[in-house]
Amino acid sequence: MDLVKLIISRLENSATGTGAFLLHLKEENAENPRILPIVIGAYEAQAIIFGLEKIKSPRPITHDLFYKILTEFGYRLEKVIISKLHEGIFYSTLYFSDGKKTYEFDSRTSDAVALAVRYQAPVFTTKEIMDEAGVIVKQRTINNLDEITEEIQKALDEILPDESMEEKLNIQEEIIDKIKALMKEIFGEEFDITPESKEELEKMLQKAIENEDYETAAKLRDLINSMNKDHPDKEPPSK
Repeated sequence: MDLVKLIISRLENSATGTGAFLLHLKEENAENPRILPIVIGAYEAQAIIFGLEKIKSPRPITHDLFYKILTEFGYRLEKVIISKLHEGIFYSTLYFSDGKKTYEFDSRTSDAVALAVRYQAPVFTTKEIMDEAGVIVKQRTINNLDEITEEIQKALDEILPDESMEEKLNIQEEIIDKIKALMKEIFGEEFDITPESKEELEKMLQKAIENEDYETAAKLRDLINSMNKDHPDKEPPSK
């Protein structure tokens, strides 16, 4: 059986309006990676976000409890395989090991992924499923906030080629102000984001999680991670 390794790409609200979420699983190390989109419930989306962010709830949710019990008894999740696609539903298999024997369990894919992130276990699917349900999504990753400003400037150059630089800068500031106003409307407070400061973004991430806006939380998490790479925290000065 030819397997394709997958990584979590993002989590977003489903367009169905039913409160469901769309989990994007992306081919790892592929030149033109395909996405395997899977519809999951809001509770399972929360469980995946909590596992990715290592968020501890006041009382353990089901996936955390399951993880703790199995770990205490010496069982580890070796891998997850999304092994079947039937009438639009994905079926998965959990492979647990006690060090001596491997045990296979049928599972909903959403539960399987929620456990995989806790165990840091790899997730696979078959080549046949990827060929049938995988889609290519063209997207560009913005690595830091400086690139956002550059993109706005390029857009202004294209749509306003005859405007003076001063006029373009005024329009750019107006756009940024509108973005900040929208952020204030969503999160209830004003944020001044700079590439050197991640504190405001982390506040926004926490608010998004509290509001159960997991799509926004996932995007903020990715942005914070990229900023950590581009602007690592400096060591505190020695006393």
